[in-house]
Amino acid sequence: AAQKLSRDVIGWSSKISYQKGVAWGNFYLGRTYYETATMDSAVYYFNESLSGFKIISDKCAEVQAYCQLGNYYRRIDCNDSSIVFYQQAISLAEKIKDSSGIAESIYGAGVTLAQLGKYSEAMERYIKALNIREGMNDKAGIASVLNSIGVLFWYQGDYSNALDFFLKALPLRTEVNDLQGVSYQYNNIGLVFRDIKEYDKAIANLKKSWAIKIQLNDRRGISNSLMNIGSIFLL
Repeated sequence: AAQKLSRDVIGWSSKISYQKGVAWGNFYLGRTYYETATMDSAVYYFNESLSGFKIISDKCAEVQAYCQLGNYYRRIDCNDSSIVFYQQAISLAEKIKDSSGIAESIYGAGVTLAQLGKYSEAMERYIKALNIREGMNDKAGIASVLNSIGVLFWYQGDYSNALDFFLKALPLRTEVNDLQGVSYQYNNIGLVFRDIKEYDKAIANLKKSWAIKIQLNDRRGISNSLMNIGSIFLL
């Protein structure tokens, strides 16, 4: 449905030479392909949207397109290509004073650096992104960064700090009614308790995550929750 709507927007906009509609249609079509892991199509439409945004001189939209390309290259082959696109986004966002774009692109670069094992550089980016999100009072954005900081500590075996940051993110996810995010936090909290062998707490939190996945009819999430709960019984 989302793909059809995006294609319809592109078609209608093309007929009346509405470049903005074509560009955003390409952007959202790229997003739908990215979310379904149809990666060749995703990168094609992200590049098409970037070209369109340049034509109409929508700099904020260009920042978003660069970030999506950074996400794409991180997902297909986590390397410096991803950082290059995030850096382009950062430079442009700073030039036009787009606080949200700066935070998003710095955060994206941090995620890539974390996946590359460059933890200190990743933490530096996360702290910068967190400061910007806090200045904007963007609770959803703050929660995302807090969670990623927790993951970074988790990667390094610092379970105490990981748990602390996951627990800080949880009420923010709840406050903005981000059910998927709440489920994600309970999952991460549960997995930390599993790793420190507090199995009752682990199961309790993983079951909370599972219940939300059922509520959202998230079949992949339900499967992952069941696997995580099952992993405890194999220990």
